[in-house]
Amino acid sequence: MQFGGGGIPPVGILFDGGFDRIGDLLALAVLFGLESKGQSRVVAISVNRPDFAAAQFCDITKHYYTPGAFGGLPIGSVDGKQQPDPVYAKLLAETGDNAAPLFKPNVTRVLDTADPATVLRNALTASQPSNSIVIASGSVASVSRLLSLIGSKPLIEGVVRHLILAAPKLPSDPAARAAAQRMFDEWPTPIYLCGDDIGEAIRFPGASIDKDFAALKNNPVAAAYRSFGDMPYDAPASPAAAALFAAHEKENLFKLSEPGKLRISASGAIELEPASDGKHRRLLVDTAQKDTVLKELTEYASLPPHPPSGRRGANANAKADPKEPQQIKKQQ
Repeated sequence: MQFGGGGIPPVGILFDGGFDRIGDLLALAVLFGLESKGQSRVVAISVNRPDFAAAQFCDITKHYYTPGAFGGLPIGSVDGKQQPDPVYAKLLAETGDNAAPLFKPNVTRVLDTADPATVLRNALTASQPSNSIVIASGSVASVSRLLSLIGSKPLIEGVVRHLILAAPKLPSDPAARAAAQRMFDEWPTPIYLCGDDIGEAIRFPGASIDKDFAALKNNPVAAAYRSFGDMPYDAPASPAAAALFAAHEKENLFKLSEPGKLRISASGAIELEPASDGKHRRLLVDTAQKDTVLKELTEYASLPPHPPSGRRGANANAKADPKEPQQIKKQQ
């Protein structure tokens, strides 16, 4: 995959997830599979809750699928009191026959990560017009903060095709919910909601982990899948479905609701209020395409690692765009 020569590269995907469920790691696997086929690019990854080990595992996943990659943006990771998911401690402690760690991150300090909103913004500054898509899985806090950064709104309007919310989770805190509603109201490009109903209807088959991933030695996503639940189980795939939709929107793999406006109800649910002038839509399962969606999810997720082929890490279009962002480290 060469993106040099000044041509427009494939759409850049910015993925911000909670990584407290296997669905987010499956989405990364799908995105890297799509990237290996030159259908999209992974230009930013961030963890929208304070879990440094999750950020480390994202780094491991990134370097597993793109061996030899260098440069690019740091993994986004939230500051604050850590809320570690025990799955990652278990995975990072696993060793092979030689007693060496099976999964060794390049990210060894919190200072090697960066604020998620800043990572997202810096990735967007390297985007060509209308050539980025943001996926927010779980919490919407990172994209809310992104929108609040000075100068971000016109930047988003110029380079982001749309925002996809994958099985979003809203906090109980009224101020945080108000911030989420402001983001819905003020986000300048279309928003697609890929809700829990998509994940319930489209579940990633656990059998694929033993079958399709068998040739992928020490694959971090397969190992995490086995650790997030008792095998065999089929995992809700809303984030992975959002990733597939982002790269293959024109394939009509999903139906779309009528336009509307996202509203947070008194009970805390995200609802789509009908509005002819609305820029928000809900993804709906197309029963005629369900088998195709599952087939594509398993095939892309289980593709082997791919070398960067001349890419500069996460910023594949950096050579063509002089506005390459510099890494932003956290302050000590």
